[in-house]
Amino acid sequence: RILKIMKKKINKERMLESMRWCHEIGITSKANIIFGYPEENKRDVLKTYKFIVQMAMAGIDDLLVTTLSAYPGSQIFEQLQQEGKVNFDENYFLNLSSQGSLNISPCYSNHYSRMEQHLFKIGGFAVFYVSSLIIRPKRLCALMLDLLKGRGRTRLSMGLLNLIRRWGKIFFTNDKQNYLEPKRLL
Repeated sequence: RILKIMKKKINKERMLESMRWCHEIGITSKANIIFGYPEENKRDVLKTYKFIVQMAMAGIDDLLVTTLSAYPGSQIFEQLQQEGKVNFDENYFLNLSSQGSLNISPCYSNHYSRMEQHLFKIGGFAVFYVSSLIIRPKRLCALMLDLLKGRGRTRLSMGLLNLIRRWGKIFFTNDKQNYLEPKRLL
């Protein structure tokens, strides 16, 4: 339903088939999911979660879950501007720059709140990574290897590495002998 509203001419079954083929022959594939269209409701979100699981089963390697970005000149931007939901100011551009992050983004849905949208976004990541790691346990080994080597090949490994680095700056300090020593917090 939402794909039609977005005017996306996508056949989900053919897309899943392409994802399976990519996985079978070793081509890395990724997908993007967008939440927050004005007409989108909670039932649509649940259908999207189902599709996320189907993509994980098909073998995609990574997923970006983001919220609607209404760009000037697009039909959705014009619609939202007419409805008074978009203010073309500094905050508009700041919000655009954080779309791929876990920050709370503006919500344009007429059926759920900004906080619910944020939870749907986090839920989309969780549904994908939990499904993917259960269906393909080798990915858990690859994730651990990424973390040990300090490289981020997926959004999950990049996010975890960033979290580890931030926590490391808070709780640990590098001394001259090149090992981590706990900081005194008092």
